[in-house]
Amino acid sequence: MLSDEYSILLIDDDADVLDAYTLLLEQEGYHVFACSNPFDARNWLQADWPGIVLSDVNRPDDVVSSG
Repeated sequence: MLSDEYSILLIDDDADVLDAYTLLLEQEGYHVFACSNPFDARNWLQADWPGIVLSDVNRPDDVVSSG
C-alpha cells in the first residue's frame, strides 16, 4: 500500500524511463513509487490516496477506476 504522505506513483513499461524519472524526482525531494505494470499499480492505490499518478502506459478503462 502507498503511504498517506503526498507521493508520486510512476507507471511506465520502460525500465530506463522509470529509473531516470525516479532518480530525478527523488533528488527534488519527492517520495516516488515506480511500477512497470498498471495492474500492479491498481493493487497499491486506494480511492482516498492523496498522491499523483504519472503514466504513459495505455491501459484498458478497467485498470484504474475512479471509485
